[in-house]
Amino acid sequence: MHDTLVFAIDYSRILASALNLTPARLPLLLAGTSLNPRQFVEMEGYISWPDQHRIIANALQLADSPGLGLIVGERYSMVTHGWVGMAAMACPTVLDALQIQTRYQPTRAQFTRLVLHAAPPHLILSFEITVEQDQVATFLLEALLMSLVSTLRFLIGDNVRHVKIDLANAEPAYAALYRERVPGEIRFSQPANRLILPLEFGQLPVPTHDA
Repeated sequence: MHDTLVFAIDYSRILASALNLTPARLPLLLAGTSLNPRQFVEMEGYISWPDQHRIIANALQLADSPGLGLIVGERYSMVTHGWVGMAAMACPTVLDALQIQTRYQPTRAQFTRLVLHAAPPHLILSFEITVEQDQVATFLLEALLMSLVSTLRFLIGDNVRHVKIDLANAEPAYAALYRERVPGEIRFSQPANRLILPLEFGQLPVPTHDA
């Protein structure tokens, strides 16, 4: 079933950039995929899940360091998300922007399920990784987390320090890396992956609102 999933290629190119790969080393990242270096650099649109999975697995071997998803995910800004990010940036309120991102996330990457709901006094954004749970899934979880944090930092500025983060994964050996990069409180071994905001943050204006 996962073979039918597609992923915007932009994210893999940002991954390559984070690894500081020279053109001569790019084939190491693409080993075992259907892509050659020229296609990887020039093509637009989407790549398949088997290719995406292999690229991430190769990247984890090349990096040979924990927390690669956290490091790469910081580079996934609002603009990285294409028209979805641009639409969110044009929304009048933070709630509207999060609703746009939640609704249209599958047009960019199909490895996750996002659910946004109000549970007064909180606004909760839950996220689940829906592919097989391996080291690639851990990378995807960490990259998605940092991407969501980056989105919230853009939308609510310094208020992001009031966001609480719950993760279902057990606390890893490199948990200090999480705490270096994630503002606010983070808790591991929780029932679900969640970003928890004060409900009133949803009504804050988006700084780049443009009707």
